Amino acid sequence: MANSLEEPLFWADNLARRIINKRPNKLFYTIEAGITPSGNMHIGTLREVMICSFVERALLDLGKSVRFLFIWDDYDRLRKLPSDLLNREEMQKYLYFPVSKVFDLWGCHSSWAEHFEKPFEDQLKIIGISPKYIYQSVEYTKGTYAEECLRVLGNKQTITEILNKIKTNKTAAEDFLPIQIYCEKCSKDTTQIIENQGINYKYSCSSCGFEGAVNILKDFHYKLGWRVDWPMRWKFYDVDFESSGSDHSVAGGSFDTGKEIINQVWAREPPLHQHYGFIIGREGGKLSKSVGGNISPGDLFEVFSPSIVRFLFARARPETEYSIVIDDESYLKTFADFFKHEDIYFNSNNIRQGISEKNIKQFCRIYEMSVVGTPSVIKPVQPDIRNLVFLMNFFQTPQKALAYLKKNHKIKLSVNDEELYLQYMTCCQNWLKKYAPSKYKYKLRQGVDQEIKKQILPFEIEIIKQIIKLLNQPKVSDELIKTKLEQITTADALDKKAFYAKIYQILFRKDEGPNFAGFCQYIGKTKIVKILKEYIKKESETDNKIIEEHKDNIKKEKAKRRINKPEKEKSA
Repeated sequence: MANSLEEPLFWADNLARRIINKRPNKLFYTIEAGITPSGNMHIGTLREVMICSFVERALLDLGKSVRFLFIWDDYDRLRKLPSDLLNREEMQKYLYFPVSKVFDLWGCHSSWAEHFEKPFEDQLKIIGISPKYIYQSVEYTKGTYAEECLRVLGNKQTITEILNKIKTNKTAAEDFLPIQIYCEKCSKDTTQIIENQGINYKYSCSSCGFEGAVNILKDFHYKLGWRVDWPMRWKFYDVDFESSGSDHSVAGGSFDTGKEIINQVWAREPPLHQHYGFIIGREGGKLSKSVGGNISPGDLFEVFSPSIVRFLFARARPETEYSIVIDDESYLKTFADFFKHEDIYFNSNNIRQGISEKNIKQFCRIYEMSVVGTPSVIKPVQPDIRNLVFLMNFFQTPQKALAYLKKNHKIKLSVNDEELYLQYMTCCQNWLKKYAPSKYKYKLRQGVDQEIKKQILPFEIEIIKQIIKLLNQPKVSDELIKTKLEQITTADALDKKAFYAKIYQILFRKDEGPNFAGFCQYIGKTKIVKILKEYIKKESETDNKIIEEHKDNIKKEKAKRRINKPEKEKSA
């Protein structure tokens, strides 16, 4: 827990202090995040939620009461379709509908909006985030914001002047309306105001030709434009902290205009705001819901444990732009980085020695924030992830792989560690199936490759025989295999790299592979010995074996015929 008497090092602790200093006497503090559910959420969206979640925890650690609101802007219109969407032509007719009224193309939820909302809400639960969800389609259509909208309309002149500061083409106050009306006939927001009398607005729809009227205090099928809606809900929900992407935070951006609007229309200060840098895609540029084809939170949950997903965001300051890549070796490095923070937190093997007190505190706080819930008293299990990746090449399920390790390697795990071990195995298996480079994928070769066999030199055959003899020893440990292999393969004439390349070709059709001693134990020494023996047999031995097998097959066939002879033939 952060020490309230010291100057905090972790960025979320600093933000929490600033929130309290800005409004020191509040009974509880409100944190807000939100997004339009127009497409699959990407990891940039997740970053906003994670920042708010870390600040929430920092405030709680300081003994404050906090409510975390997540506002789904599902009363926004469907502005465009994701580029990777099938049936685009069929969906064109739903453009400009509120996303909450667009049907679910996939048939599994009640609407387009819910199709993207519910999976994201479920994913947030996995990493320990449970905000209060507010659905704008519900709040607007039941008139929750009607009085605030009326106030906005009464300050149309002021808002026009604020927004004109950033516009090239200025708008006259009489031509500006900060609300957008959805047509009550076709549900699209393709409407224009044709007459205004007090709180009554007559409109026409360019999509269907319908003409209708809206009473601001009775007919709730309208909403505020984004630049006005944002400061309105800061006031309505008394928001103390919000984070948003860098595009909202530039000069003249929506946060800039929002600050002025809340100050001049509601005479209030804006919440403390923290902009965050974009999560950059592999090809550069920010990720986007509407473009499609982005990395989703679901992709992260497939290949990382919940705590490591949190770690990916906790360790980076909000304003930093960076990439999260899961289809190369940086995936394995992420585990190593997380385990290092974990080791420092638990001071495993006196790892803190030589690290400054300041850095130790920073490492420990990042780890605390990464863990779902509170850290355990005993350090969790830390399997060798490279070994798990290799192991999962040869087992259909994590349960079978773990059963093998427990039986053959005498691994003893607590209930919690066993659950974590299975979690890591599942992550590695998913990574192998979907993202891992080919060099991490292994399959034992079936049959003998005669070309490889011809390349094995006579003295290499003798070394392979010694390896076979070593592996045939009962109860031989990984360490002993490693030591003996080093002795066996130190012959002056042996090119060790070329020799092992042949071994890996024999076993996997690859020039490189994992630690030989380790994978012998994982795959099974008996299997390795059986394969190696086939490559050191002389041709005559192989021929004799084929002949003997052929004779056995003939005998079996004759015996089968005798059994199947009719009774008359037998008696004759």
